[in-house]
Amino acid sequence: MKKGIFFDLYGTLIDINTDEYDLRVYSALSQYLAYHLVSIAPEKLTETYFQEIQFYWSQSKELYPEVDLYRVFSDIMHRYGKRKYPRSAIIDTAMLFRSLTIRRFDVFRGLYDLLATLMESTGVAIISDAQWIFAQPEMEMLGLTRFIRFSILSSRVGFKKPDVRLFEMAMKKLSV
Repeated sequence: MKKGIFFDLYGTLIDINTDEYDLRVYSALSQYLAYHLVSIAPEKLTETYFQEIQFYWSQSKELYPEVDLYRVFSDIMHRYGKRKYPRSAIIDTAMLFRSLTIRRFDVFRGLYDLLATLMESTGVAIISDAQWIFAQPEMEMLGLTRFIRFSILSSRVGFKKPDVRLFEMAMKKLSV
C-alpha cells in the first residue's frame, strides 16, 4: 500500500494559462500602483519585473534557482514608491498581477473525486515549482486544500525541480 502521493500543482491539478508578457497587465498594474504612490510607467514596470527575476536568479548559488515574487514586487514598490509598504500591500499587488495574467483557471475534470478517493488511504501532498503568493490562495479558491496534507513550493525554499531536496523534504514530512 502507498503511503504518499505527490502531485505537481499547475498543469497537473490546476488547468491554468497565464500571460506575463501582455503589456495591458503592466498598464493596469501601473495604474493601481499609483494609488500606493508608486510611480512607474507600464513599460518600465515590465522591464523592471523581468530584470528583478533575472537578478535573483543570478544571485542564487542553486543549480535550479527559484525566485520569490513577493521579493520582486517588494523591491519594485520600495524602489519606485514614496513610502514603506506593508506586507499586505505587496501581497495585494502580487495577487492583482496574477489575476491580470490569468487566461484560463480551473481544475481538471474528475479531480475532486480522484483526490477524495486517494486521501482515504494515502497522504496527498504538493511539490511544485510555484509562487507561494499565488499557489496558496489558488488552492483555497479551487477547494484543493481539504485534500492536501501539505505543499512544498519552490518559491519558499529558493530552488526548484528537478532538485531532489524537494522530494526528500516531502518524503520526510510524510514519513515515506
